[in-house]
Amino acid sequence: MKEDHFSEPCVLCECFLNFDDNDAPLNINPYLIAENPYNSTEDQCLANCIMDDRCAAATYGLAGGRQIITCEFYEEIRLEDLIYIPYMKMHTKIKNTNCTTKAENFEPMVMTNGTDSSSERRQKRVKLAGKTNFFYNGR
Repeated sequence: MKEDHFSEPCVLCECFLNFDDNDAPLNINPYLIAENPYNSTEDQCLANCIMDDRCAAATYGLAGGRQIITCEFYEEIRLEDLIYIPYMKMHTKIKNTNCTTKAENFEPMVMTNGTDSSSERRQKRVKLAGKTNFFYNGR
């Protein structure tokens, strides 16, 4: 179990390749987004991804704004195109891993069709990362 985690230690993280502080490229939208991610855990997000055959990768992390936390599913991801976004985690499924029995122990999340809001969130975070922070002495 991974200890440096948003809340409780992640049990299902071992079923994925994990990329801390990374998010999907700006030009790719998720096909599913958690309807109420605020009350979810990272394990619930990953369990839903494991149970969904279309899910190749899942993003979970602090989105900011009203959503606060997000859980998004992607059908395909090119790892070389990931972008740096603090407090986000990109999880890509490891093939031939038998994690279905572990995933069945977590309560399923209600998912809704993906929208452009995810891309807008990422664009805003990339723009903020490029701005000078006058209160931070090292930048």
